[in-house]
Amino acid sequence: MVDVNDAVLDGKAELFFPAYLIPSLRDLRGDSWRELVDRVSVLPDTHPDSLAFVLMMMIMG
Repeated sequence: MVDVNDAVLDGKAELFFPAYLIPSLRDLRGDSWRELVDRVSVLPDTHPDSLAFVLMMMIMG
């Protein structure tokens, strides 16, 4: 079993899709996607919309 402390990097738990990668997705789709990425990428990692975006990317991946 993995110790929780082993999964923490700089005080943040890394996920299957870390929130810091959200801006890199900006130009992968159309205008609506770009607007969504722009809106979500400036939110704190703990904001519900940011968490939902990360979950969506994990499910899609």
